[in-house]
Amino acid sequence: MLTEKQVRRIIDRWAPRLGLRDWQWLIEIVDAQDVDGNGAPADVGRDTTMHTAAVRIIADAPTAQADEYILHELVHCVLHPLWSAAQIAAKQLDGQAAKLAAAHIGVGEELVVQALVRALRQEAT
Repeated sequence: MLTEKQVRRIIDRWAPRLGLRDWQWLIEIVDAQDVDGNGAPADVGRDTTMHTAAVRIIADAPTAQADEYILHELVHCVLHPLWSAAQIAAKQLDGQAAKLAAAHIGVGEELVVQALVRALRQEAT
């Protein structure tokens, strides 16, 4: 079972490298059904203005994969200003075009996050 201390160590390892050194982190170890998303093992709520974030990860996340899960969420924090700006622009569109643009922005962000996580983890080994 994953502990808050283990998650804190992972955040302390990656946050400075990602320019998130001055952020405040709330860590929540939750039951699997409490994590938002489509079956994701972790998620993050963030306020980039206040430099705060709440990282939630499922209690039964494999310890060996926790580093990747947490890094993934930290990269979302780094990209949030870009994602937010794109979402604001998408809302200027009408109806279906706005929904389609927002969906594509979300998919694109996720692909970028995954690529950056792979690169960072490869560099770290």
